[in-house]
Amino acid sequence: MREAFALHDRAVAWNAGNLEFLRRAFTTLHVLEDYRDAGAIPAKSVLGYLDALTLAAVTKEAIKKLSEQLVSIRDNLIFTPEVLDRSPAVVPVAARMHTNRAFIVHGHDDAAREGIARFLERLGVEPIILHEQVNEGRTIIEKLEHHSEVDFAVVLLTPDDVGATAAKRDALQPRARQNVVLEMGYFAGKLGRRHVCAVIRGDVELPSDMLGVVYVSMDAGGAWKLMLAKELKAAGFVVDMNRAM
Repeated sequence: MREAFALHDRAVAWNAGNLEFLRRAFTTLHVLEDYRDAGAIPAKSVLGYLDALTLAAVTKEAIKKLSEQLVSIRDNLIFTPEVLDRSPAVVPVAARMHTNRAFIVHGHDDAAREGIARFLERLGVEPIILHEQVNEGRTIIEKLEHHSEVDFAVVLLTPDDVGATAAKRDALQPRARQNVVLEMGYFAGKLGRRHVCAVIRGDVELPSDMLGVVYVSMDAGGAWKLMLAKELKAAGFVVDMNRAM
């Protein structure tokens, strides 16, 4: 396990260096965003859920994808505005308007959902909970799309269901509801993984293909609040960290 952790630490440092270089080298946001979306080094918050082989494999795969994206950036360098004209005004970057809203994806744990909603309000962020919005004749998916114009999504993973593979039908594991996993993927694709934070309450199986999303454990001591506030701040929200205590 020590070798896997060492590889992960080197990958994190390497990735941080790449991000800093791209921030300094390019004025167009899409270059940095494309690099981030190419792959994700597993976040520290999920390391405890991974065995050594899985951690090493996921880290190596992320390094491979990020390296390929760096090669692509290099090969297309001549087409970037920085090379064609050093003035960033030549190709204006359209900034998405900040809504100061965060969508709460949840299952059946009403207490946890309300705790997150009230905490967001305390930080000055408007929580969006789907069932509290009017239907206006829309289907569930239409309603979700209509109210998904937010800047962040908090995904509450609670053990509301159980499931197992067909080969091991008796090895049931607690899982989040299917709609929660679906909406988690929806917002990761729509907003980008940096704008999605999964909050875990209880013993629940994690979606295997969402390791690039930040996971926060909803502990009884309330440390999750500070961690969530930091993620919101990193995503561009104006957050008074004193309110997160």
